[in-house]
Amino acid sequence: MNTKTRLGKLVWRITTLAMLVGALAPARAAMTAQYKYAADWIDLTNGQAVASWTDMSGQNRNATQGTGSLQPVLTEDGLNGLPVVHFTAVKSSSVNYLKIPDVNLAQPFTIVVVGRMLGNHASNATDIFFDGPSSGANRTIMGHNYNGSNESQFYIHQDTAALVATVTRSVWTDYHIWEAFYNGSSSALYCDGSNVISGTVGSGNLRGLLMGCYFGGYNNGLNGDIAEFHCYSGAPTSTERNALGAGLAAKYGLTSLYTPGANQAPSVTLLSPTNGTPLANRDPITLTALASDQDGLITNVAFYANGTSLGVDTSWPYAFEWSSPSSGTQALTVCAWDNNGVVATSGVATIVVPAPMAPQFVYQADALAYTNDAAVTNWTDVSGHGRHATQGSASLQPAFQTGALNGKPAVHFTAVQFSSLNYLNIPDVSLDQPFTIV
Repeated sequence: MNTKTRLGKLVWRITTLAMLVGALAPARAAMTAQYKYAADWIDLTNGQAVASWTDMSGQNRNATQGTGSLQPVLTEDGLNGLPVVHFTAVKSSSVNYLKIPDVNLAQPFTIVVVGRMLGNHASNATDIFFDGPSSGANRTIMGHNYNGSNESQFYIHQDTAALVATVTRSVWTDYHIWEAFYNGSSSALYCDGSNVISGTVGSGNLRGLLMGCYFGGYNNGLNGDIAEFHCYSGAPTSTERNALGAGLAAKYGLTSLYTPGANQAPSVTLLSPTNGTPLANRDPITLTALASDQDGLITNVAFYANGTSLGVDTSWPYAFEWSSPSSGTQALTVCAWDNNGVVATSGVATIVVPAPMAPQFVYQADALAYTNDAAVTNWTDVSGHGRHATQGSASLQPAFQTGALNGKPAVHFTAVQFSSLNYLNIPDVSLDQPFTIV
């Protein structure tokens, strides 16, 4: 590399670094770089093999390949005057790839690739930007399956679940900025700032990766080029994601392609109780909700009754136990916030909580002052409502018994079928159900 070329690359690096730092400034709190590879930081000449691609993140996770025949090569003027790393692959024969160290990174995390897939090594083959180092769990993938026609399936994959989008050949054979957000049921893939597909991938950690290679190391690989390859932990907001993508688009002359996507609102559903759920008592009520966000994270979920907040849950599964539900008709809702501060509200589920037990009349034998075997003409109501149980006919009056139940008094009633009986009259209370008699 001549002096003029080296000086030009140095000036470009300084300019690019300043631009990206400015673009990413709002994202520092949420996104932490785990590794960053940029081809314009490789000090090689055109066509030289890349044995090590330096990590710019400060984490010192260099991508390496010790076997010469497996090393990709540098193309100096690969993308609008800037260098790229070129990978070749022959299906079931040979591939170029670099090994990225294991980070054992929990979700959510984001992987960004500026690159293209030429996809010309075979029909029904797989082009891979990256894959896990072995089969089974914790494989994190971005690639496409080419079926020999004008269409292919571009996908991101984690564990055993994948998001798959059908795209035309021109989409993946040209250079694009791909942003893959791995976050379980709220995962998403973006191309040049626009959402390609959202949904569910596996929830496993990010482990080591093979850049440009299927996990087998030879079966399928990348026929194409990578200009930059980033990985971030944390949850980017749409503003942060767009800032990163716009910065890369400006750097590589792809601004005509890049369209920052607007933030999508989260969704939330109150799972239980459902509308009209009958309640027989005032036991604690467990409220549960389902919340997701296609392009970010759910930060908190709040439960409401008649517009009053009951409580907040910040992690899945979202639930709240209403230990002392208020009696009467309750309109239940749940709200969910995403990491951009956008809120979504569920539909209303209406339930009726029974009123608390309120004594209407209470008769206790030990509250009476009768002597043993005395006739009970008036059994005093101790509830405070004054609904005394009475009997004015002497022949119908029960008798007071001292020490009838473990030393406690009782009122004794007798009855002779079709002849005579004892009873007391309790006043009418006109009480609606539900009610309880003990």
